[in-house]
Amino acid sequence: EILLKHTKTFAYTWFNLQAQKRKYFKKFDKKISLNDEEQSKLELQSEAKSVQDKWLLGLIGKILKDIQSEDRADLVRCISSGGQYGGCIRSQPDHQGRMRRIDCLRQSDKIWRLDLVMVILFRAVPLENTDGERVVRTSTCKRALCINPHHILVECRELDLFIALRLPMPLS
Repeated sequence: EILLKHTKTFAYTWFNLQAQKRKYFKKFDKKISLNDEEQSKLELQSEAKSVQDKWLLGLIGKILKDIQSEDRADLVRCISSGGQYGGCIRSQPDHQGRMRRIDCLRQSDKIWRLDLVMVILFRAVPLENTDGERVVRTSTCKRALCINPHHILVECRELDLFIALRLPMPLS
């Protein structure tokens, strides 16, 4: 419950919206319209706080199960200190020694890398479940499989900058 007050409400909306977009695509074999996506987003944002908190507590429980037992107290210290505690928080490795993946929604069709979940949950960075290659670690991060959200940066690419900085073209 200590971690709950440090989560970003954005996470509930983001994960559920991504799931709704996938379901829509599977059902109709086309992307959801911007109007429908906006309507879904507004509905998710207006969901009762108790519903959001229940989902967040379940997700935090999954995260705590998937990190090294000796790092659980460090996770609480790191998040509650706003990143002042700078130690690494290690994920349990999967059976191939890589970053664990979890299902953020009950019986969802997508699983998310634990480090991506942490960045979305505690820093409100909108990432896709395929954005793992965009994640880089800070120079202070010393351990493999670290999920400390303050050790994780998102690499910006030239195309991202081009799209973000693109100015409207004159019609003449």
